[in-house]
Amino acid sequence: MIIEQRLITPEIAAEMLTRNDGNRPLRPRTWQGYAKDMREGKWRQTHEAIAVTASGRLINGQHRLKAVVHSGMSQLFWVAVYDSAETAMDLPIDFGARRTISDILNEDKPHVLTANAVFRYAIVRHATTPRPHETQYILHQSRSAISDAVAVSRNRERFRGSAMVRAAVVCNLLQVRLISGVGIADHCEGVLESYRAWVAGENAMWSSVEAFNKQVPAMDRNFTPNTFCRALFAFNSANAFAKIIRISAQQEIEMLNELRENLKPIFPDLFASTKATE
Repeated sequence: MIIEQRLITPEIAAEMLTRNDGNRPLRPRTWQGYAKDMREGKWRQTHEAIAVTASGRLINGQHRLKAVVHSGMSQLFWVAVYDSAETAMDLPIDFGARRTISDILNEDKPHVLTANAVFRYAIVRHATTPRPHETQYILHQSRSAISDAVAVSRNRERFRGSAMVRAAVVCNLLQVRLISGVGIADHCEGVLESYRAWVAGENAMWSSVEAFNKQVPAMDRNFTPNTFCRALFAFNSANAFAKIIRISAQQEIEMLNELRENLKPIFPDLFASTKATE
């Protein structure tokens, strides 16, 4: 095997991709994110090489090459050329344990899952996993709220300890903390106390949380945006005395739009990006 550094232009990348047979399907979010970094001068070369066979068949690096084509920006890459016609199935590529965002960031998994849920439900509003730097940014901007929610829900059963409900609690804490004035600490403690009681299966101090609790057996527990909105409503101190939580599709849109507006001062960099404003 020969490894050398090469300048890969968009034209060279496009030509290499014509011999991209047998690889997994391209993931648009991955190569679009790489391309964005390249255009903005944020792309950094790593030790991981673009790999091809002796005949030029591409076996590793398709997303980076697609990003070069899409961005129009030439990039330096290490390129590994195998000296025999081994196929991707014969090479030790992508067979190891998959590194999670928790592994990459060296962060506690519940914290990462909560940050990802905030991104998925409150910021982009669709089932998209954030990139590591986006997760890291959310953790940095809301560390205290996430830590408080995780401390309450750790080691609970799947739904009561779910990242989706934690994310709803975190969003309420963040919105409260944006408001200046007397009694803010009490409002935050009220959110956490109601969440603590709900997680433990005890009587909550708020009617809205009790109503949410009664809906749990019949609720769609697949962590949909509507379920997130119901949790967002339930753990909001402004709705403490509400006994019925029924959220229509239109109300869901309005709630999420309002939440996004409220969160923009906390996560300005995310909302400034194209992907966060879809």
